[in-house]
Amino acid sequence: MPILKSVDLMSLAKINTLFGVVFGLVGAIIAAVIGFHRGFVTVGAFAGIALIILIPFLGAVCGFISAVVYGFLYNVFAKWVGGINFEFQQ
Repeated sequence: MPILKSVDLMSLAKINTLFGVVFGLVGAIIAAVIGFHRGFVTVGAFAGIALIILIPFLGAVCGFISAVVYGFLYNVFAKWVGGINFEFQQ
């Protein structure tokens, strides 16, 4: 059975950064739509635009940092207790 013994921090960080951007963008769009729907037209429009720009950026930053931390900790823990076992079907 193949075992994941370590992860490359930068490749994990790049993928997790993109996850942060996508989830942040979806969340920002939903928040902007809800704000516009509730009648916050002027405030909601400006806040919605700010959210659509700011939240994906923050998601990317948080995604990158968390991936580096998780990847580093995974590599340390995998040396102590072994890696994650993978089972593939042929």
